[in-house]
Amino acid sequence: IVLENCGHIDPTDIDQYIANGGYEAAAKALQTSPDEIVVEVKRSELRGRGGAGFPAGEKWQSCRQASGKPKYIICNADEGDPGAFMDRSVLEGDPHSVIEGMAIGVPVVASDIGGLREIIEDGVSGILVQSKNPEAIKEAVKKILSDADLRDSIISEGIKKVEQFYTVQRQLELITGLYIKILIRDSDYFSIDIMKKNSRCP
Repeated sequence: IVLENCGHIDPTDIDQYIANGGYEAAAKALQTSPDEIVVEVKRSELRGRGGAGFPAGEKWQSCRQASGKPKYIICNADEGDPGAFMDRSVLEGDPHSVIEGMAIGVPVVASDIGGLREIIEDGVSGILVQSKNPEAIKEAVKKILSDADLRDSIISEGIKKVEQFYTVQRQLELITGLYIKILIRDSDYFSIDIMKKNSRCP
């Protein structure tokens, strides 16, 4: 089920995903109560793809019942198991299935944010909606699905933002800057001069 579209559709073409039933489940979820979604996920016996195989329905219910706000949905695509390539296969071959899965989870965990605001500029690189407003989410999804030009524009601008903020070089700069701040903060315990001499970082 997870890999059924991989190798059969163009992962960069949202229209091919939609033509194969893509986002139908997300549209249905927006018309379903969060409790009913949890029941459906439990009934499916869907499990995590890690070694523990933890039931997804139990996770979703725990998130829904957990106190504290805001709540976030995170796509953790880190492949800690050497040579597994399980997350990479899905993300490269059928990325919209991951996005749709997260969209279905939105009303369940009551996310309060529309996305990373350094990447998502409303109407340009995405559509931001008011939190706790499922009707607004539904209308935004319908708008994207019905307007091919808007979809293409958002995808293009989104790629530009990612290339601007999330290149390898940019991430290295951020991480290096973070370590320098830590070293300066704890300068009583570390010798900055020694670290600089022994460091291989540029």
